[in-house]
Amino acid sequence: MELGMIGLGRMGANMTERLVLGGHRIISYDRSPEAIQRVVDKGAVGSRSLADFVQQLSQPRAAWLMVPSGDPVDQTIEQLLPQLAKGDVIIDGGNSYYKDSIRRAEKLKQQGIYFVDAGTSGGIWGLREDSGEGRWTVLEAVERDVPASVLTLSLFARFASRQEDSFSAKVIAALRNEFGGHAVKKE
Repeated sequence: MELGMIGLGRMGANMTERLVLGGHRIISYDRSPEAIQRVVDKGAVGSRSLADFVQQLSQPRAAWLMVPSGDPVDQTIEQLLPQLAKGDVIIDGGNSYYKDSIRRAEKLKQQGIYFVDAGTSGGIWGLREDSGEGRWTVLEAVERDVPASVLTLSLFARFASRQEDSFSAKVIAALRNEFGGHAVKKE
């Protein structure tokens, strides 16, 4: 498979490395030449500009964006648009607000370009672990007055598991130590 990756911060670089390790050809671009060089050293193909990036991809092209949500996504799409052709695909891999994604998809559809919202927020853990966020699902559930307790709890549990010094974990440990239950590891 061939894929273009724009945005080589922690997540984009880790995804690029993982895809290269899987035997895929990844064309990469970032505003930082150093970021490009780091993924080239891992086996990706670098590009000097967005025009060079698009030129190196085979048609139909697939350009995966790993840029911050909001205006950076819109700006990147605007810069790519004149260089893309009907049938090409833009994939937004960040945590864009789903209503922004709907707007983008409608705009791109008019030009025959496909748009996929594929939020892949694995954070800095994305290279070694598969994970994603449920933020927009939870927000939509709130807007529609639909209970989403299991999803919400799992999302908050994931946030807590990433804390090195979790206050809530200390409270649970203190309660277990005081009132029985599993032994608390003391260092």
